[in-house]
Amino acid sequence: MAKAKVKNINQKIQQEKDLFENIWLCLLILLVFWLIFFSQLLLGKAFLWDDFAQQYYPGKTMAAVTLNSGEFPFWNSYTFSGMPFFADLQIAILYPFNYALRYFVNGEHLSPVLLQFTILLHYLLCSVFTFFLGKQLKFSNASSVILAILFTYSSYMMIHMIHMPLVEAVVWFPLIFLLWLKYIDTKKYFFIFKHFCFG
Repeated sequence: MAKAKVKNINQKIQQEKDLFENIWLCLLILLVFWLIFFSQLLLGKAFLWDDFAQQYYPGKTMAAVTLNSGEFPFWNSYTFSGMPFFADLQIAILYPFNYALRYFVNGEHLSPVLLQFTILLHYLLCSVFTFFLGKQLKFSNASSVILAILFTYSSYMMIHMIHMPLVEAVVWFPLIFLLWLKYIDTKKYFFIFKHFCFG
């Protein structure tokens, strides 16, 4: 009787292992988790608040509108008596996700739902990067999925969701760490090149 129970437990464990052997299934789990977790924000039924609404949305809208008009936003003439704008690290005009916003300007308007989506997309990327970092650290697929969820949806990442520059920076850490470990394992400078591109 006891042997039968142990055998059943071992079979269940093996089935779970077999289930997570498919990397695409693991990535699908991360995608579904992301869709469920951020469903209200993705559907435009809820919005980020505080600094997102007061600092980043106006700033990134101004950057996108100015770039779309064919000018480069070196200067912000709307704050105080004017101040440098390109030098504002919080707006990060040349960060690829921010620069691409210029192509989504409608008149002189940028959809807050779209801007909100760009920050949510970073969480999906973060979970994928962390999953592959876990694989590089020799974790099982199931453990890598758990690691990805724990890091991506940690208290730090959730608290700073309204602070776009922090999320935009932290999301690349797992990928940079992954590339660095790959370089150490392979001694191929290709991974160092990638490291400096993302770092």
